[in-house]
Amino acid sequence: MGLASNLDTRQSLVNDIHDFDDEGFYWLILSRQQSMASNGSRCAVNGTCGTCVCGHKSEQDMEGSTDDRQPPEKVIQEFWHQQHIGEAPDFVIELEKNNIPCHKSILRKASSYFEALFSSQMKECENNRVKLIDTHVHDFMSLMKFAYTGQLDISKETVFSVTALANMYQFNSALKFAQKFLVSQVASETWREILQFSELHDLKDVHYVAFRYVLWNFSKEVKSEIENFQVLSKTSLEKLLGHPLLNCTSESEVVQVLSAWCDYDEKRTQEVFADVFFSTVYLNELTAEELDAILNLKWVQNNSAVKKFVEETAVNEISANASSQSKPVCKKTRAGPLVLLCVGGDLNLGENNCAIQMYIQDRHDQCETMGLKRLPLACVCADTDLYVIGGETVLGRNTWQTDIWKYSSFSSTWSLATQLQQPRRHHGICTLGGEIYLIGGIGRFRQVLNSVEKYNPQTDEMFIDF
Repeated sequence: MGLASNLDTRQSLVNDIHDFDDEGFYWLILSRQQSMASNGSRCAVNGTCGTCVCGHKSEQDMEGSTDDRQPPEKVIQEFWHQQHIGEAPDFVIELEKNNIPCHKSILRKASSYFEALFSSQMKECENNRVKLIDTHVHDFMSLMKFAYTGQLDISKETVFSVTALANMYQFNSALKFAQKFLVSQVASETWREILQFSELHDLKDVHYVAFRYVLWNFSKEVKSEIENFQVLSKTSLEKLLGHPLLNCTSESEVVQVLSAWCDYDEKRTQEVFADVFFSTVYLNELTAEELDAILNLKWVQNNSAVKKFVEETAVNEISANASSQSKPVCKKTRAGPLVLLCVGGDLNLGENNCAIQMYIQDRHDQCETMGLKRLPLACVCADTDLYVIGGETVLGRNTWQTDIWKYSSFSSTWSLATQLQQPRRHHGICTLGGEIYLIGGIGRFRQVLNSVEKYNPQTDEMFIDF
């Protein structure tokens, strides 16, 4: 995806994601910032106020009229008109009392499901008609629009349902870009729904991003929304809590989550607690004081095997500390997720292109190349993001790059953060207290700069410090 280099494109980058597939199709994914709370609607499944991120229809959508929506038969005729298709339809899809006329040649290209159907000897193929069940007509029409126009419209309210249908009916290119949209939505409010959804539909890339997000932000999520962990499956919880890269400030947080998870469902017995406890808790990371606190937990007190093991570990910890002449220090066997980024030119893409090679554990990903030539830039990591700042395309030609670009190691995507107040190259860069400092360098007319610019990624504020 080519990235523009001016602030006029910032809003479009936020609201729209444009991309092309291998066949040259153009896709548009809309990220409409609509809130269902504004009209008082609620998710009919979980009752969540505001924008429904779970993908369910709101009560208003389920009960309200559809007078403002054109019949699917008329909508699909508009798709024919847009693409100048003069051929008569040769297939009918029956869906929620609607008969949707369409073209086999179009469906073959867009969907592996329909390609297989039309290549078979099934009666649906012979009758040129198929009835789809458990499929919402308006979500399916989004895929039909994709099939005819190469354009996918998707929002936060529809992404789960449309993605599920794209997966079910094997609209593979549409699924690819729906997954991109899901990845862009991973955040504190959405990671649990996206994690569970990706597990259910076997969306490995989406699951990977959501899982890495909670690995990195585990401590923060425990403090703010521990309820999100309570509804995870036993398999998901064990994989998360037992992961060696879990970014926790104390192993007692792991026990806290495990206890809350057991409290949530009475079917989770003492045997289940013991099973998960022994497979996830790194007791050697706990101090004697933390072990004493854990012993007072209900689930530990009521399980003789766990209680005995914690007591023995506490005794061993006290003995080890007593025999040590130095101040006792917890052995650490967990480490936060690490990403190795190599920033520099890619000769295969032309001289001075800013390319990034990313190495994550056992994965080796070529990051998307930022299509800007710049000499010599500065880059720095802040939290989970990489910032590329400053530089000049051609030295001495007044071709300054004043944009600050951010690369997300979670979603593997670029976004425009803000702009420098004054152009600079050959500058120093560092992070301190969550803020990014640009120090010195060379400015316009080869002037040596003695100023410091400070950028706060959280507030998106940029100003010259001195």
